[in-house]
Amino acid sequence: MAEERALLAGGCFWGVQHLLHRTEGIVSTRVGYSGGNTQNATYRHHGFHAEAVEIFFDPERISFRRILEFFFQIHDPTTRNRQGNDVGTSYRSAIFYTSEEQKRVAQDTIADVEASGLWPGKVVTEVAPAGEFWEAEPEHQDYLLKHPDGYNCHFVRPDWKLPRRAGSPRPAHERSPPGPAMKNLFDPLQVGKLRLPNRIVMAPLTRNRAPGAIPTALMAEYYAQRASAGLIISEATSITHQGQGYADVPGVYGTEQLDGWKHVTQAVHARGGRIFCQLFHVGRISHVELQPEGRAPVAPSAIAAKAKTYLIRDGAGSFVATSEPRALDAAEIPGIVRDFRHAARNAIGAGFDGVEVHGANGYLLDQFLKTGANQRRDDHGGSIGNRARFLLEVMREVCEEVGSDRVGLRLSPVATANDLVDEDAQPLFDHVARQLAPLGLAYLHLVEGSPGGPREVEGTPSTTRRCGAPGAMRVPPAPGW
Repeated sequence: MAEERALLAGGCFWGVQHLLHRTEGIVSTRVGYSGGNTQNATYRHHGFHAEAVEIFFDPERISFRRILEFFFQIHDPTTRNRQGNDVGTSYRSAIFYTSEEQKRVAQDTIADVEASGLWPGKVVTEVAPAGEFWEAEPEHQDYLLKHPDGYNCHFVRPDWKLPRRAGSPRPAHERSPPGPAMKNLFDPLQVGKLRLPNRIVMAPLTRNRAPGAIPTALMAEYYAQRASAGLIISEATSITHQGQGYADVPGVYGTEQLDGWKHVTQAVHARGGRIFCQLFHVGRISHVELQPEGRAPVAPSAIAAKAKTYLIRDGAGSFVATSEPRALDAAEIPGIVRDFRHAARNAIGAGFDGVEVHGANGYLLDQFLKTGANQRRDDHGGSIGNRARFLLEVMREVCEEVGSDRVGLRLSPVATANDLVDEDAQPLFDHVARQLAPLGLAYLHLVEGSPGGPREVEGTPSTTRRCGAPGAMRVPPAPGW
C-alpha cells in the first residue's frame, strides 16, 4: 500500500483528529503544530503555528478531495482564526499541501464550497505549502478516545454533500465514496516474494503434537490437508531448547527436527501450498521441567507472570503455573538475537517459504517491549527506544539472513495475554512500526482483541482503539511501509 500524507488545520485538533481517524481509508493520524516558524513547538509555546492534524491515507480507498470534503463538513471555514469558543491563530482553517496536485485539489474544492452556499460567507481557509510538523505531546494524541466527554466543537453536519460547480468535471481518479480494497476473498495477493492464489491465511495454532520437539508424519498430513489456503503459518516453533515453553511443541534447532520439518514442507508443496515457520522464544512463559538442566526460564526482568503453561507428566497433560524467571544478563542478549537468525536459516533450509517472528502474546520479544515485564535499566529497558531495541535487533538479523521479503512479524499491541500489559501501548507501537518500515517486511500480523481472555472486551484499550480506527489498533505510517 502506497500511502499519501495530508496536513490540515481546522480549530482544536482534538475534535478534528477524532472525526478524521474514524474515516474509511485513513490509515493513521497524529496531532501537532504547523504553519509557523517556532522550532520545537509545544502546546504552551507554538507561536504562529496552527493546531494541525497529520493524516496518512490510502489513495486506493479515499481521495484527497474526499478528505477535504469531509474536512469542510466538520468545521467552519468562514470564521477567521476561530472555531467555536476557541479564538486565535492557533485555531485558523488551513490546508498545508504536500504537492502541487494537492494545491490544485484544495483550490478547486474551496471554489466548490464557495459556489455551493453550504457555508454562508467567504471561505478564509489558508492554502500554503506544508512546512515542518511538530508532533504534539502524548496527552493530546487521541484525546477524545481517552476522554470521551472532553471538549469538542467539531461535528459532522448531516445531509451535507458538496456538489461540483458548473463546468468543473470530476477527475476520474477521485473516488467518492471509496470502493472496497478487496473485491473477492479469492483474489490473488502478493506477499513479499510469494504470490498467494487467495487471501485465506491459516493462522499459527499451538498443537502440542511433536514429542521430543520433533515434527511427525501426522503433522505433515495435517498441514498438507490445508495446502489450499493462500498461506499457512506453522504452529509456534522454538528457536532453542531455552525458548521452549510448552510440552511437545516443535523446534527448529536440531537435525531430527529439521528432517521432520522437511517432510512437512514437502507435503505442503506437493499439494501446491505455501508455508511459513513461526519462530518463538517464550521467555518467562515456561517451566523448569521444560528448560535445559531444569534451569529457571529467562526474561527481561525477574518478574513472574501470573500465567500457566502445559506439561505432560506420565502421559497425562495438565496446565501448571509458570516458573519464576531470572533476568537475562546483558551479555546473553546478543546470543538470543543470533539464535533467531540461525533458526530462520534452518527454517528456510528445511523448505519453508518464509518465517514469521512471534513478537506477540506475552512471549520474550513482547516481554522486552512492554513495561509489565521489562524493568531493566540498561540499553534494553526504560525508554520506548530501549525496550524496542531487542525486537529490532532480531528483525534486522533475520531479514539479513533470509531476506526481508520472506519475513513476517506478529505483534499484539493491545492484547494482555500471559499477564503482559504496557502503560501506554500507542506511542510504543507507533515507534516500533516506524522503525520496522525501512526493513520492507513481507507482512505485519496484528493480534486483535485479547487471546486467552473474553471475546467481548468492552471498555478495554482494544475496544477503545477499535472505536477510533479500523482494526485492532492504528499502525502509524512510515515511508515504504
